[in-house]
Amino acid sequence: MVNILLRYTNLIIITLFILSLLSFSLAYLFPGNPIEVLTGLKLEELQKLQNQSANIAYKPEGSVLSQYGHYMSELFSGNWGVSFNSGQPLYEEIMLSLPASIELSAYALTLSLLVGLPLGFLAALRHHRATDYTLLSISVVGYSIPVFWLALILILVFSLQFGWLPLSGRLSLIFEVPSNTGFVLLDILLAD
Repeated sequence: MVNILLRYTNLIIITLFILSLLSFSLAYLFPGNPIEVLTGLKLEELQKLQNQSANIAYKPEGSVLSQYGHYMSELFSGNWGVSFNSGQPLYEEIMLSLPASIELSAYALTLSLLVGLPLGFLAALRHHRATDYTLLSISVVGYSIPVFWLALILILVFSLQFGWLPLSGRLSLIFEVPSNTGFVLLDILLAD
């Protein structure tokens, strides 16, 4: 058991290290100034915010290893730069959408446990029979359908045809639910 935990811990650490190297190198692969790419700000805006030279803050004159070390220290301190779309700090942008992502993954996990496990047991109990082949065919077809196309079809059917789900967002525009936790289901249960 300890060996498995150590193996997966090493795998996670190596994966995160490789991802950090790739994300750091993207600043140098994109056109333009690497400091602007790393922060999402123009040099003039960055100098106004820091009251010092952006070159001193992001150390572009140092070696690549020192730049990577500074990049990692900024990453661990929570300074992830600024969103190109909204101009807000990237950490705040992620924290705004994180509850929706967690909620969606919890719904998907619950649905897969309630539907997938019983159907898998049924297919295993009726191995090499019509039930097994039917469930296998349905799962292969479901796995083969492009997700972006299926999402558009589901929006068409459940939002436009039946009106059961909102067309965009997590709630319909006619509902006003105060956002206390960021999780819609919890906010609905806490609301009047």
